Amino acid sequence: MRCCWLLLCAALVAPVQVVQAQAEAAVNAAEASAEASAEASAEASWALRHRRFSTRGGSSGGLDLAHPGSGEQGAVRLQLAIDAAPADDFLLEGQSLGQLRQTLSLGVTALPSMEVFAALAGSSSSSDRAEPSPTSLQAQRGQLGVKVFGAQLRPLHLGGQLSAQMQSDQGSQAPLLSATSIDLRAVAAFDLRDRAQGLPWVARLNLGYRFDNSARVIKATEDGRYALLDDARDRNDEDRHLVSRLERYAMGVNRVDRFEVGVGAELPLAIARDSYLHPLVEWRLGVPVNRQGYTCPLRTDDDGAATRQSGVDSCLGLEGFAAWPMNLSFGLRAVPPIRGVSLSLMLDLGLGGSDRFVHELAPNTPFTIGFTLGYDYDARPAKVVRVPAVVAEKKPAPGRVLGQVVDAESGAPIAGVTIALGARGPGLSSAADGSFISHELSPGAVDFSLSHADYESSSCSAEIASAGGDVELRCSLKALPVFGSLRGRVTDVFGEPIAGAQVVLKGAGELQVVSDGRGGFEFPELSPGSYWVRVDSGAHLSRASALEVAPRQGRELSVALLGRPAQPGVVIEEGRVVAAALRFEGSETQLGDEAALALAEVADLLLRQPPEGRVRIVGGGDGATSLARAQEIQRRLVEAGVPASSLDVAGEEAERVELSLVVAGQ
Repeated sequence: MRCCWLLLCAALVAPVQVVQAQAEAAVNAAEASAEASAEASAEASWALRHRRFSTRGGSSGGLDLAHPGSGEQGAVRLQLAIDAAPADDFLLEGQSLGQLRQTLSLGVTALPSMEVFAALAGSSSSSDRAEPSPTSLQAQRGQLGVKVFGAQLRPLHLGGQLSAQMQSDQGSQAPLLSATSIDLRAVAAFDLRDRAQGLPWVARLNLGYRFDNSARVIKATEDGRYALLDDARDRNDEDRHLVSRLERYAMGVNRVDRFEVGVGAELPLAIARDSYLHPLVEWRLGVPVNRQGYTCPLRTDDDGAATRQSGVDSCLGLEGFAAWPMNLSFGLRAVPPIRGVSLSLMLDLGLGGSDRFVHELAPNTPFTIGFTLGYDYDARPAKVVRVPAVVAEKKPAPGRVLGQVVDAESGAPIAGVTIALGARGPGLSSAADGSFISHELSPGAVDFSLSHADYESSSCSAEIASAGGDVELRCSLKALPVFGSLRGRVTDVFGEPIAGAQVVLKGAGELQVVSDGRGGFEFPELSPGSYWVRVDSGAHLSRASALEVAPRQGRELSVALLGRPAQPGVVIEEGRVVAAALRFEGSETQLGDEAALALAEVADLLLRQPPEGRVRIVGGGDGATSLARAQEIQRRLVEAGVPASSLDVAGEEAERVELSLVVAGQ
């Protein structure tokens, strides 16, 4: 009978256990599906934020600046760019001028560390004036290039780029090979798009040199025009046969090379799911280099001096920096939730070379409005998320880290330490007692990155047990040095540098340096506090001053020295400082120029030969006037660096007087 009851109970309990097991499995499966979906969504957002886009030259990067990287191997990028540059009165007053440019580019990530690219560009420039140039000009260009980049030192990325630009001959569709220009470019980027916190921005730097041979497309035209001149001067002095500024502008003709520098930044911002906006800003400058040895014909006046003439092109030697091409570009790139598609708008401002025109360079457009439509094919297939049907294992128990940050030497708690957990959760900050508590973490190793403005950055790690629970952790930081610095320059009163001047700094100790050829000097590591600095030069009068050095801050000091007179005007005779030129004007307390120089000599004498006692100052005149004059002399000497503790005004008590300084009189 007992066995029957046992069998009956087992039959009733078994179905209940099966139902419980199935419910737990369903819950675990739902949690696994949610985690997998979140992981797929995070990866998709990362891929959108890190997509590569084509520049107007075909290479991947920003608006015009290349980026030292590319997409996945096999990725292909296509882009159509349309730029419009309307500019009334740009080249000639009263001339309506417009230019429309179209560029079709292709970029391919051929290898994990190499990208090849090509671009085909055409432009049409039109003017409402037929003279002195045609009303409409067409130009075609083609570009081929390769970009390489190696192992990336995140967040710093480095690479290099080589490209060749081919240009069609004037009046022809075929490229003129002799007019091929070569671009060499070093490419760097500081990419913070991998950061878990903060703005995921990227900064770019391009340095390059352009071997520009575009002037060869106009050689035949200018040779023909020169041959038709009846009264032609020497080629180096003649300019009537040269192509006009409109022709140079339309065909992009430069007679000199350029060293090019560009910096820019890009900020991908999420505005909706799978949708991004990328604000961009870039600055570019071209520095002309006359590798070709071109001699520019200068217009001269009756005296033979080079002059500027309205409506006539000038030369680089006369215009200088104002003719250098410099541009500032603003852009906004949109990434819609359509795989591979991107659109962008651009405003480019010509900051240089847009109002000073020279024979050596093509004019720079004052402003350009641009639009691009791009498509990039990603060779990677879309990730398929597979969710297991049943997950029988339970989710591991979580745990927390109870930590404290202290000074490595004193053990004192440190408040305000930024504690980053990487991808495992949001950052933390230590409290006034140095403590912090993490959120709940799954079992395993936890790495913390610690940073504080007054301490060296460091890391700290803990281990969450498989059973979960709280873990105590103590982290220490090493304090940064608190040194300050002093840097200065020694000049004469006319601002000319003084080399070889002796600079003595007194504080906790005594330091000494000598000014360099530019008059500069520097004390790089100084303990914070009060200092006294004296500057001596054999040909100049000494000066001194007191200053404060703050922790981890640099102090600047400029010292102007008076020239030492050929014949000393101040001497020490029988306990008196004799300065014959030290006179006041009338009964006032105002010193003339000669008296001010004499006072500078007195300060120099007291700085070079400090007395053992104090110096008594006696003013010329009677009563209050004498005291006021003595106090004025004392103030001037203290300003020149003579310690106030070594000066005594007549009528005041003094411990011991070594010398007397008496005003010579009225």
